[in-house]
Amino acid sequence: MKTYKEMQETYQTLRDEQERQYEAMNELAEKSREAALRYQRIAARKMGEVHKLRRKAWGCRKVNWTEGLLLPLLQEIDRRTGLNFSESPRPTFGIGCECPVFAKDENGKAIAMLKFTPSFSSDRTLYVKTGERDNLYAEGTIGAINGLNDKEVEVESVEQVLDILYRNYPELKMA
Repeated sequence: MKTYKEMQETYQTLRDEQERQYEAMNELAEKSREAALRYQRIAARKMGEVHKLRRKAWGCRKVNWTEGLLLPLLQEIDRRTGLNFSESPRPTFGIGCECPVFAKDENGKAIAMLKFTPSFSSDRTLYVKTGERDNLYAEGTIGAINGLNDKEVEVESVEQVLDILYRNYPELKMA
């Protein structure tokens, strides 16, 4: 039979063991919290780096089709013909992002025009208007107003574009 005093000592031993376990768990929890805070600081620093890099990426100059694809084509046409298409501004217009470019004489008068559009399915493809017309869109409709009745072909070579130019402006071939 146990005495009350023995019961108290057993109870105290159990309480002491419980206190040691509680403190050990709290120590581990505190170490984990400190590690988590370190990782949070690292993550916050890394997120700051991400934001800086994203800002830099948005500030990077982006090449568009009129500059990266059309301009070199126009420069080659200029070199072969002596015209100055590449000096023409290259704004885009309408639903098809049509880009008309002009060659001008020494008085600034337009003597020839070519119209280009980009492909909406491939960023390395250009189309050139042939000078011929379809009647897919009735006069006065949005499609007709935006030049969608003008036939176009995919640009496959400089010679092809020159053929279209000389077909539409035969007087240039004689010059």
